[in-house]
Amino acid sequence: MIRLVFRQFCLASILLLFCSPSNAFRSTKFESYTDPDYKGYTPKRVVLLVASQSFQLREVVKNRLIKSFEKKGVVIIPYRKLFPPTRTWSAEDQVKIYKRENIDSGLIVTAGTSSSAVIPIATQTYGTTNVFGSYGSRGTFHGSANSDSTSYNIYGARSIANFSAVLLDIGKNRTVWYADIVVKASGTAFVSKKGDAKGVTKGIIRGLEKDGHIKKKVK
Repeated sequence: MIRLVFRQFCLASILLLFCSPSNAFRSTKFESYTDPDYKGYTPKRVVLLVASQSFQLREVVKNRLIKSFEKKGVVIIPYRKLFPPTRTWSAEDQVKIYKRENIDSGLIVTAGTSSSAVIPIATQTYGTTNVFGSYGSRGTFHGSANSDSTSYNIYGARSIANFSAVLLDIGKNRTVWYADIVVKASGTAFVSKKGDAKGVTKGIIRGLEKDGHIKKKVK
């Protein structure tokens, strides 16, 4: 029983450590720039290309941007939906499809360098004691004890991921807006490709809002 209580206490302590807000977080920072000729430019129908080797990251970024832009009154169309990777699409073919679909803008999100690490935080040792014995005829207790201890290594995780995002004027093939985005995470609940995707999506939306290319609220 004593052994079980100590193990439960150990597990609870580890869970509290990782769930503590001071030890787990995700932050997103960005720098964004608008071309002087495109102040106040607002896209309506946007083809989206996410360049990353991670399928999970591509899917999460795509799905979250579709939902986020929809709330702003902007339609996002995935690049592969228009141009499936079954053949090489010429520039002429792409222009025809853009005109057919009334697409005015393109958004390219590129995953750059990233790194992650699992870091030892601390080692905690918990002891257990078992007592065996019997009572004598005079009410005395005869017993012996043995004890052991178990050590638990506690680890934390950290990551940093860099992205770039470019908004294009499709008709003129010009860059409207550019942003560098950095996503930092700490804690096993936050360090993941899915977490990076959430962070970069947030950075893109905040950057476009700040620079006046999408509305903060749509009535």
